[in-house]
Amino acid sequence: MIDPESIAFDIDGVFADTIPLVIEIARDEFGIDGIRPEDITCYALRDCLDIDGEIIEAVIKKLLDGNYSAKR
Repeated sequence: MIDPESIAFDIDGVFADTIPLVIEIARDEFGIDGIRPEDITCYALRDCLDIDGEIIEAVIKKLLDGNYSAKR
């Protein structure tokens, strides 16, 4: 059974697990290690991660651009 508190929906109907990709981009592109999925507790990453806001914006931009290629 899925815990209802672990599910979120956005209004445009897209359903995707982007947390692993956020973690991967932060690690591979910005050398930020140690982010765990359980650290991301809200959509406002600035509110739940101790990372510079400009880096968070760059990670999100890479995610939204859809052209990130995994390095590992």
